[in-house]
Amino acid sequence: MPLYVKDASVAELAKDLARRRRCTVTELVRQALESERERIEKIEATRDAEVRAIQDRFKRAWPDGISNPENSSGPGSVAAGAT
Repeated sequence: MPLYVKDASVAELAKDLARRRRCTVTELVRQALESERERIEKIEATRDAEVRAIQDRFKRAWPDGISNPENSSGPGSVAAGAT
């Protein structure tokens, strides 16, 4: 399936980079897309790990969960004296 670049400056940039890397424009685009996918996957993995860490801290602070945050006695709650 062809990939058409309608912007002449982008097409020229791709040709220049392909020439410098001694590869085809197709290979250059493949490498760029794979690199971007890997970068995004790392960002997503980091974000997911951070969310899991927050969830784990929440579960440790409120092992039974919270049915009504106003009546909670966990860290930072009104019942614990936080304002």
